[in-house]
Amino acid sequence: MLDEGNITFLRDVEFGKIGDRVLHMEIAIPKMPAAQPMPAILFFHAGGFSEGTHRHIPILFMANSGYFIASVEYRFSTEAQFPAQLEDAQLAVRWLRANAKEYNVDANQIGAWGESAGAIIAQWLGTMRVGDGFPKVGGYDDVDDSVQAVVSFYGTSDPTLGDRIGKISILHKSAEMLFGDTYNHDPEKFKRGAAVNYVRPDDPPFFIVQGALDQICIPEQGPVMDNALTSAQVPHELIIIQNVGHMGRAPEGSPPADPPLPEVRERAIRFVDRYLRGGILVLLLSVAFAVVHPAWATDVLDLCRQAADLLDEGKVESALNVVNQAIQQDPAAPLGYAQRAEIEADLGQKSAYEADVKKALSMQNPDFRTLTICGAAYQRGKDFSKAIDVLSKSLKLRPEAVGVRDTRGEIYYAEGRYQEALADFNECVRLTRPLLSPTLRPDDDRLLTIFTNRAQCYIKLGQKQLADQDMATVENLKKTQR
Repeated sequence: MLDEGNITFLRDVEFGKIGDRVLHMEIAIPKMPAAQPMPAILFFHAGGFSEGTHRHIPILFMANSGYFIASVEYRFSTEAQFPAQLEDAQLAVRWLRANAKEYNVDANQIGAWGESAGAIIAQWLGTMRVGDGFPKVGGYDDVDDSVQAVVSFYGTSDPTLGDRIGKISILHKSAEMLFGDTYNHDPEKFKRGAAVNYVRPDDPPFFIVQGALDQICIPEQGPVMDNALTSAQVPHELIIIQNVGHMGRAPEGSPPADPPLPEVRERAIRFVDRYLRGGILVLLLSVAFAVVHPAWATDVLDLCRQAADLLDEGKVESALNVVNQAIQQDPAAPLGYAQRAEIEADLGQKSAYEADVKKALSMQNPDFRTLTICGAAYQRGKDFSKAIDVLSKSLKLRPEAVGVRDTRGEIYYAEGRYQEALADFNECVRLTRPLLSPTLRPDDDRLLTIFTNRAQCYIKLGQKQLADQDMATVENLKKTQR
């Protein structure tokens, strides 16, 4: 076991054995015990099924947000052909679900996140099942190995596509090693390994990213899976990033990525938050509804997210209309009243937002999100003492929530309570320190804000040397953004 910042690492944890082959995973969990079982994400690394390592965890930043993260080892194609890699991944899911209590994991909220070859494995987990001819291997036969969300960066859903459209990619040789044959000699082997062939309405939500210039996992793979998921009415999102190739790499001198890579990552985080942290089940649409892509029913959380986005864009009246729709859909959900309170506070409707906050907080056991939004409503209404009180309750549920702690620190600062503000900013720095590694693709804007806030606090407290150190860190972070 190794501790770093606010994360505890469990190295080379054995999760199964197939034959004489022992399989391991690297686990990263928040050091601060969660008040409730954590959602989990199993990560599958890149490497063309023939290289790479599970000991590197690119999505380590998710552990800072209260997720159980595990990077999973799987057999390479040089050792075993398909479906061995699927068997290893499914065994990892079953092992985690069987041991969920030990690790304080919510067994009903397990997602799969992969890059390149790992993205293919994540797609397999979301679509392939025992009934499709993939029996459970390695034990835990009575445990479910389904996942509740899939994130696929630069993967493929149909290994036959390049041959069929005459666009043979660099991945072709890797696919032949994986399936132990050529497409022309035995296309059925390739079809069997195509996630797109197993899509059905009860599949988990998918988040798919392709690079428009990708010559390894060709961009045409995205629309193929998009069409299948749309036909099956599976919740999903497809992003094809312009001007980048495989794994987000861009040719020298090419225009900027569109959308920018940090924005894509943020959308992926929001996606898994929506379907794992919020405990949202996939909703199948009734035939009575006319549907436009992407095809899924919205619930209160989705509507409140839409309202929050509209509020951030300054579209206050539109935000109010959406949140009223959320309240009408579920009058017993405190989140709707909390979100409406924040909008009413922005409109200066003091009595209205106070009444909605009171209603939201009076409901049984308001959750972290409800408390946080109520605190934001008080902040917008400049009722800072109440904002601090509510945000403090929110932090008791999730002490690792950097954004909430940073906001409370800003309120302390605005109130002239500089020592308390400094304590919050110091904790934010401690919590985000693992993000400073250049390999972890840090959320630079968040880090800029935290160090700038702490520098201002140091200035108020007469600690100029420490303020200068933080501003130097800010300048270094700005350079990484460029």
